[in-house]
Amino acid sequence: MFAGNANDISNLPDPGKCPPNVRDFYLAHWPDAQRLAAALGHDVTPTEVLATAGNETNYGDLDTGFAKYGNYFGLHGAGPAGTYHTTGTVMNPKTHKKEPVPIVMFPPDRGFAMSGDEFVRRQSPVMTPDLGKHPVDFFTVLNNNGYATGNHAYPGFMTRPTGKRGPYTLMRACTGQP
Repeated sequence: MFAGNANDISNLPDPGKCPPNVRDFYLAHWPDAQRLAAALGHDVTPTEVLATAGNETNYGDLDTGFAKYGNYFGLHGAGPAGTYHTTGTVMNPKTHKKEPVPIVMFPPDRGFAMSGDEFVRRQSPVMTPDLGKHPVDFFTVLNNNGYATGNHAYPGFMTRPTGKRGPYTLMRACTGQP
């Protein structure tokens, strides 16, 4: 769709070693990530789903990510949970200033599955055939539809293979799958 074979999963370098916090996140959420990837269709992989959620929550860290709100996919707005928490940590891409934004809250014990279902509902309409086979393209579609909006480096950051590896590359190291 976007970059063709250059981003095909078969061309990706070895993802390296799996950090313990990423492994714990993968082990805790793999079954739900499989279900969510299947619901998105278009060859989207559980690894891509886990990378998205891992990035939004710092791999489930209750102190630094949205996981403390049960919001594993960084969803904004009042949302299906019916409540929200306002935080001042989101950059407005138009004004380049930090502004309060409503963050959807979900019950912590069911947050990954529930916020994942909402993620699927919001992102399914923009998925296209074979998108999951091209991780950079998958993250480009997310970037164009609510994720890191205004940050054109998001797809490259998510899939960065070396140095400070991106969330997708880290998750690949843990799952052993594309």
